[in-house]
Amino acid sequence: MKPFSTWPIDLNSLPFASSSFFNILCDMPLDKVGKEYAAMLYQKRLGAILANQKQELDKVVEDFGRRNMMQSGMYLSARAKVMGKRVGLMAEAMAQTLSQAYEKAGLPLNQTTLQEITVEVNQFCEAQKAHLRMAAHNLVSQQFPGSSQSKPQGLVEALAGEMESALSGFAANAMRDLTIKHPRAVCNEYADRASRQRQNGHQQNAQFGQM
Repeated sequence: MKPFSTWPIDLNSLPFASSSFFNILCDMPLDKVGKEYAAMLYQKRLGAILANQKQELDKVVEDFGRRNMMQSGMYLSARAKVMGKRVGLMAEAMAQTLSQAYEKAGLPLNQTTLQEITVEVNQFCEAQKAHLRMAAHNLVSQQFPGSSQSKPQGLVEALAGEMESALSGFAANAMRDLTIKHPRAVCNEYADRASRQRQNGHQQNAQFGQM
């Protein structure tokens, strides 16, 4: 993928999954190089996520078609899980991409930075839940066209719940990875501070020795 020549990127030209990330990226304290690096990383991850989702959906269709169960609730449930997993992987990719971009830009990966990433990922997940509920509604409407009376009661809510559960699982993994990295960052912060203090102490001792 070619690097972006200008920033900000034209968000109107991007699919929703990408534009959501770039909207977040615009507000992050990264320089132009850091934002371009994050954008390229995320686009690469997103392409792999979407390709994987298509393969999984194709397998679901093949499996339930072979068993003549395309009209079943289990078929819709299987599709919902794949869709929820996709958004969950997007949240995971966002956390990892932002972390790598901070490091690439030479910004310290400290407690404040990790908190900023955590907040952005959580906000992304909350925003995606509304889209998942709409996706669940569309699945049911496609499967059961007609009036609302013809649709099974509670099916939309059940599918949306499965999608959100899958999203929450992957988001939790991303947050856990950040939590694991968090004490390392804090330890590095304290180590750097102690090193600077030792260097300052040596410099002061050297100055006193010359007096």
